[in-house]
Amino acid sequence: MSGRVLHGVLHLLDRQIIEKRGGLMVAKVDDLEIDLTVPTPHVTALLTGPAALGPRLPGLVGRFVSSVHRRLHPDHDPEPNVIHAGRIVDITSAVIIDSDDGLHVQGFGDWVDEQIIRRIPGSGHASE
Repeated sequence: MSGRVLHGVLHLLDRQIIEKRGGLMVAKVDDLEIDLTVPTPHVTALLTGPAALGPRLPGLVGRFVSSVHRRLHPDHDPEPNVIHAGRIVDITSAVIIDSDDGLHVQGFGDWVDEQIIRRIPGSGHASE
């Protein structure tokens, strides 16, 4: 295995994920999927969204985020959004990913906007 040795919490968690081609902010890294079955554990995927963030948050806040997400998500048991580590192009102050085949990841902010804010009556009107 080759590559840079990074500390997951310091170099990946809570970093902005940016699409290389368009420079668009995709989401934030809410959790990591790590392969522990090999002699040298390594990150296999970046996890995003409320299903990844909720379990990381302490106490009542974490349970609230997870609970609201489960109740409002159309799937019975929603999974986090997964971005495979092979898509990572560079890690700077953000995580740069290659998304040539149309990555569809809903970040927490997008999810809150779609599932909560847009359901509030009158929220579709821009202030003038």
